[in-house]
Amino acid sequence: MPRFAQPDANAFPIWFVTPATLDAVLAALSAAAAAHARHVGFEGKPGQYAMLPETAGISVLYGDSAGQGFAPGKLVNLLPKGTYIFANE
Repeated sequence: MPRFAQPDANAFPIWFVTPATLDAVLAALSAAAAAHARHVGFEGKPGQYAMLPETAGISVLYGDSAGQGFAPGKLVNLLPKGTYIFANE
């Protein structure tokens, strides 16, 4: 995937998730973030998103929409100002 900005160690990760990959992605997060995702009912449905509290900011989960490459563009209007990076391209 092309990069539009230089990597930033302080960037907040956006994790693309499907129902099939949900458990593996949650296992990669802190226990508190994973518990929060479960608490808010995040299931990895297409277009669903959740902001999860982390020690140094947030992680974002986004329900992957297969075949809809521009769907994540909606996040620009949903997330707080900041620098983000795709954690699992």
